[in-house]
Amino acid sequence: MPTYVDTVRDYPDAGLRYTRFCHLLADERDELHALAAHLGMPRRFFQDHPWRWHYDLPEHLRAKAISLGAAEVEMHFVGRLLRNRRETALRIPAQRSPRLATSQPEHAALDGEHLPLALRVARLCLDPASGSITHRQHVGMAIRGALLVELAEAGLLVGPRVAHAQPGTPPHPMLASVHRAVGGRPGLPFGRWFSHVDADLRAAETALLDNGIWVCGPDGRLTDGSAGAVLVRAQEIEGLLAPASPASPGSPASPGSPTSPGSPGSARIEGLLALGGGLSGGRPRPRLALDWGKTAGFEGNPTVAAIVEQTLRKQRGLALFRVLSG
Repeated sequence: MPTYVDTVRDYPDAGLRYTRFCHLLADERDELHALAAHLGMPRRFFQDHPWRWHYDLPEHLRAKAISLGAAEVEMHFVGRLLRNRRETALRIPAQRSPRLATSQPEHAALDGEHLPLALRVARLCLDPASGSITHRQHVGMAIRGALLVELAEAGLLVGPRVAHAQPGTPPHPMLASVHRAVGGRPGLPFGRWFSHVDADLRAAETALLDNGIWVCGPDGRLTDGSAGAVLVRAQEIEGLLAPASPASPGSPASPGSPTSPGSPGSARIEGLLALGGGLSGGRPRPRLALDWGKTAGFEGNPTVAAIVEQTLRKQRGLALFRVLSG
């Protein structure tokens, strides 16, 4: 079966050792994994998805991939390949992903009213028109930022410029995974923790599906069981983030914990992190968002402020392959 490499692109804010990548694709997954193994790429670098599955190939490996039989293709070919994959996946919903067939909740404690911040962000970023998460890299960054904020608010992560994990037990599995990762690589700047975010996005999708908050229809479209409530929440956040609504600098912050459920500070953080996804139509507005952040009620926690700023900065600077994120 054929394998392909497309055009090399720059990712200056990827936070990785290399900044120039192309996509390594194939008609069949087994063929793709076989070529990646010949190139020395670990399986953990595989970007899994029902139809956008691929490897991000560093520029220096592209010539070797071609020598092993990969064909050079343009982006219009990649777009056609992915559209064909998507049509096949939607015709056979059961093959999209094993998680979609899960019938019993794995995290029974979760409910639509008291979700972790990362899952609230994911719900805001679901596009009801397409029934999917669009701009997945941006949304994955927003979810990673939300997880880091949750760890900071729980006292399990301190900064403000570099991330240090603190001893303790995170309250849910997604947090535990990030907490272990930070603990294994202490002292890295927060900006370095926004790579390989697709794993967090997939974990959020799985948690929402397994708990019945999202439902996958026979056509493969995702729907939110409380879509009306999510729309109201999005409207509330848009109101809180409106340029005229924040208090002027120096005014007293809202009483209570900045990130307690339902508080203005919590809603602002939720909305700021979701700006790179569905809440703003997939177009990040970092300058306005950072201005809002100054009066969002969390400026007293420098770690949270640094995480929100880095999340928005990464969303702005990332060069997306639209065909892989749309």
